[in-house]
Order: sequence, then structure tokens, then C-alpha cells
Amino acid sequence: MVITGERQIPPCDEMQFRFTRAGEGSYRLVVASPDGQAEGTFAMPLSEYELETLHATIDNRLSVGLPTTVRHERAKQLGARLFDALVADREVRAVYDFAGKAARERGHGLRVTLYLTATPELAELPWELLYSRPEFLAQSVWTPVVRYVGREGQRPSLDVEPPLRILGMVSSPRRDDLPELDTVLERELLDAAVGFLRASGFVDVRWLSGGTLEELQHEVAYGRDFHVFHFIGHGELRHDGDGAGVLLLENPDGGARPVTGEHLGAVLCDRRTLRLAVLNACEGASASVDDALSGVAGALVERDVPAVVAMQAPIGDDAAVAFARGLYSTLVDGHSVDAAVTEARRTLIVRDDLAWAVPVLFMNVPDGGLFNFDFGNKVRLDANLLRPPVAVEELRRADRAGDAQAAFDLGRVLGEHQRWEEAEDAYRRADARGHPRAATVLGTLLFQRGDHHGAMEAFARGMDRGEADAAHSLGSMLAERGDTHQAEGAYARAVDLGSRDAPANLGTLRFDRGDLRGAEEAYRIGDERGNPAAVTNLGLVLRERGDHEGARACFERASDLGSREGAYNLGSLYAEAGDDGRAEEAYRLADERGDAKAAFNVSALALKRGDAVASYAAMRRAAERNHPDAVAMLGRFR
Repeated sequence: MVITGERQIPPCDEMQFRFTRAGEGSYRLVVASPDGQAEGTFAMPLSEYELETLHATIDNRLSVGLPTTVRHERAKQLGARLFDALVADREVRAVYDFAGKAARERGHGLRVTLYLTATPELAELPWELLYSRPEFLAQSVWTPVVRYVGREGQRPSLDVEPPLRILGMVSSPRRDDLPELDTVLERELLDAAVGFLRASGFVDVRWLSGGTLEELQHEVAYGRDFHVFHFIGHGELRHDGDGAGVLLLENPDGGARPVTGEHLGAVLCDRRTLRLAVLNACEGASASVDDALSGVAGALVERDVPAVVAMQAPIGDDAAVAFARGLYSTLVDGHSVDAAVTEARRTLIVRDDLAWAVPVLFMNVPDGGLFNFDFGNKVRLDANLLRPPVAVEELRRADRAGDAQAAFDLGRVLGEHQRWEEAEDAYRRADARGHPRAATVLGTLLFQRGDHHGAMEAFARGMDRGEADAAHSLGSMLAERGDTHQAEGAYARAVDLGSRDAPANLGTLRFDRGDLRGAEEAYRIGDERGNPAAVTNLGLVLRERGDHEGARACFERASDLGSREGAYNLGSLYAEAGDDGRAEEAYRLADERGDAKAAFNVSALALKRGDAVASYAAMRRAAERNHPDAVAMLGRFR
């Protein structure tokens, strides 16, 4: 076992999951490990709506105002369903469990390797959120998650005498809908991330002067060897053709030039020392559902780049810096690329969001080995180099002088370096000095580390300082403990502070204790703020008192906001009125979003109109979602 700083990174055995299509919506699954193999089936566990919800959970742009604890719980719930579907067959689960046990006995980790080339539609699933209680697999060096793109002629590990040479490229084309990047700042951020490695001779970064494909081609043809291509810029899905992901490079006149992974790979592939590409561009991990290699990352692997790290959502500058620091420091310490990516993820766990789940690793190297470093007389990477850069000393000095913001920033930097206790102490000092966000962030950190009592105390202080997220998180924790009276007070405070989601929780507590007027008041506030759960529940209150027209309008609004409960209740309302056509239409919408009750009712209505095939298919969906009566009903179709 090799030690990087204070972190232990084990060698990994491999657990392969190979998918092939078996029919409409179903897949054949073959699993193999050094300790056994099995065959089973895989069924898509998430509806299109739930998949969109899961992607939105890790995308900071789409989760504004949603408390961290809510985002984490949502990711756990949907990630657990994804994991359960992966090992749903008894034989598959037995092989997985035994492989994990055998690996642990050998002192090894177990790499989860997903072969998705034959089933590109499954590449849209955020596998990095696989959750098996008590942890997300991708967060641990003992269970890294990798997307494997198998092909002929894999490049062997490259013998490298430090430094690791990185070719950097920043592209910021002019287009009205694209935010302009500060190219100087972007370079400085990466330089700062690896500054301690550069100063010690472990890494060298060379920047292209511009962001055109022609400049990259010239560097590949005439420049010196490089081992890593690091791109910073914009990416998008093409709206014509197959909808594949492209990077947006610059034209000579500064405009945007869409470049596919195939085109980029054609430029890069002749540089035989290249082993890794890092694409810090939104949509860089996306692929067409018709061809998993049409995404930029997959296409680069197909063009003989052994490993590619791409982002499946935007990632902030500070998170990108921390990730790059963790990635490159672990690589030059001689570890595999999957271990390096996992170690880099771990630097982001302390953050308020799910940034650790944004990077996706594609590779075509069975053991993840990209480089064989020959350190010669150079001392191997010293643990002290993994400490925060010297700039942190300035934060320490300001912190010692009593600066609340410096203590807060120091806590963030220490957390990025996994120095949890020191980070916690820094956040506590910032909290004690009245920093407006420190209590909320401290509460989140304590919650993630299992100190629920400390988290509640921190959230309470954050609430007192006017933090809506803190009040909502406190309410959720109190409700979970059964203290509904105090939970109601915390939710009410969160509503007063402008929370979008707290009105639904507040209304439910009031409804449960019989205060229908108070529940309606809370739900109406949530309706005004566009919360689908609040709108649905408002409809239920109106339905309870006989206002069916008002209820119908609420259920329609909730359904339009993406609520499957809204769609289901709309269907129930139409069914009560005897309008089977509209009822089935609404139930189908809820069914598409994964609702078991809706699938059961779709089956009943389809059978009522004589469509036994559609009825059977819907009943199967209800059974797969564990509807209590669906399995028995399926027997009647035989």
C-alpha cells in the first residue's frame, strides 16, 4: 500500500459490469471479478423526470435555493435506487458482495467498471452517484467508479522522468449567449492549483497563446512532448444532427467554432506521449444516445487517448482548482488515474454542493496505470507538498488578527485538503465572529461527518443570522427526530427568510395536526414561489373542502412544474368525474415520471378500453416499482 501524505491508496481489484440490449427498456448484464462472474438483467430505475431531477441536483445553476441537506438526501435516495437496480439480481449481488469481501481480505479496493459502449442511453445516468449505504461509491478510493471504453490497441503505461508535462488551452469565443472567460485568470487558477508541484519540479504547465484549433495543431506538430491536455472553456450539445457534445474553440476572428471529439482527437492523436485529457467544459461528458463515443470524452478515448476526465455539469473555479490539485498531485505520486480522480473528488466533499460528483472518468486502461515515474535522484512527492499553498499563511495571519472572512476562507481551503478538524475549527472561529455563512457551512460539514447534534446547533445559529438554508435544514433535522413543534417553527422562519421549499414542509406539518387554514396559507406561499410540492398539496387541501375546480388548477400547475404527484392527483380528479380519457392521459404523465400508483391505474384504464397489451406493460412497470397489488394482478394476465 502506497501512502500519499496521510492518505492510504490501495491497489484495486476490478468488478466489471457489461451491458447489452435485451429488449425495449431492458438490458442483459454480465458481471465479472477475480472471484466470480454472473449474468442478470438491468432495468432503467429512474423515470425521465427523476433523471432530470438527479442531474439538476448536482448542477448548481439548477439548484439555487435548495438546501444542501435536501440535495444530499435526494442524491442518496436516487443514487441508492440506481445501485439497487445494478445489483438487483440475486446472483449479481452475490458476486459483488463476495468480490468486495475478498478484495478487503487482500487489502485491496474494488473498482466498479461500467462498460456502456453498447448501450449509450445508459451513459446518461449519473453513475458517479451510485450509493450503497453508508456512502457514495465514487467518494472512496476503495470503490472508484469508472466508465470504460474498450477498443483495440491500448497504449501502454508511459515511462516518465518528472516533470509531468501539461499542455493547457483556454478558449473563450465571442458569442452573445456565452459568458466571456477571463483567460488570464483561468490560467492563473490552474497555475495556482499546481504551483507547489511546479516549484518542486514535479509538474510543468505550458499554455497555448490562443484558443484556436490551428494553434493546437501547430503545437502538436512542432512543440515538445506533453503528457496531459488540459482544456478550459465552453461546451454544448449540438442542436442539429445527433445532438452530440462539442467543445467551442475560437475561430481566427474570435467567433465560436464547434469541434467534435472526433475532430479534436484527430489533432491530438499523433502526439504519442499523450495519456490524459482533462476537459473543464460544461457538456464535455455528454453523449448522443445513439453512440456513446460521439461525446467529446468518449471520442477522444476512441482516438487512442487512454483516459479522459470530463465534467457532466458546470464546476466553479474554486472547485476546479481543488480538483486539479488533487488529481495531479496523486498522479505524480505514482498512482492510477482512477485513484487520482477519486482522491481529487475527496477534496471537494467538504463543499456545500455536490461538485465531487461532476467529474466523469472515461478510460481504456484496465488497471488505470498511465505513467511509470522514474524519480531517479529526485525525492518522491513529500507529504508536506500536499499541504495548502503558501498563500494560506496570509489567511492564517488575517485569521489570527480576528478577520471573520479570512477564517471562513481558511476553512474552505483546509477542507479542500481533507484536513477536516482544522477546517471545522476555522469555520467555528468564523462563526464565532459572526460570518453570515459560516454557521450554515459548519452545520453542513458536521452533518456530513455524522455529528447531527453539532449540526443542529450550527443551523440554529445560522437561522438566527437570517440564513434561509440553515433554517430549512434545521427544520428537516427536527422533523426527522419527531420534534414537529420546533420543526414547524424552523420551517416558518425559513419561509419568512424567502425559502422556496420550506412552505411545502411547513404546510405538511400544519396539515398533519389538523390546521387546514394554516396549511393552505403555507402552500399558497409555496405556490407563489414555484414549489411543485406546495402546489400539489394546496390542490389536496382545496379538494378536501370540495373546491374541485381550484384543485384541478393546482394539480395542472404542479404537473407543469414536473411534479409526478401533481399529475397523479390530476388523473384521480378526472377519474372521479368519469373522464377516463383525461384521467389516463394524466396518469400516463405520472407513470412516465416513475409513479407506481399511476402505472397501476394506467393498466386498469387500458384494460377497461380493451388494450390488454398496454395494460400488461403498465402493470409490469407498477410491479417493478413495488406496487403492493401489481404482482398478484400480473398473474391474471397469464
